[in-house]
Amino acid sequence: NGPDFYKKAAIDLDETALSSPEMIKTFELLGKVRGLHDAGFTGRDWAAATNLVANDQAGMQIMGDWAKGEFLAKWIKPGGDFFCFPPPTATANYKF
Repeated sequence: NGPDFYKKAAIDLDETALSSPEMIKTFELLGKVRGLHDAGFTGRDWAAATNLVANDQAGMQIMGDWAKGEFLAKWIKPGGDFFCFPPPTATANYKF
């Protein structure tokens, strides 16, 4: 995985990367996570999803670090009331 793989798959749409075992494993992991959502998730914007987590109506969300600002604005404390961590991956890395 990593930045080179991301570029090949998501930007270049390289067929080899898109059909690779790494990509298949990635979608298998995402498929497991997808089974954890509620029925109304389709079309819900990120702020509404963040509010569900902040109000104890959802246990987690996959989101960028900008959601942290929404939690802080509600006086929710990091490291106790909420935690941020990278999503599951075969190899720990960051794209940008």
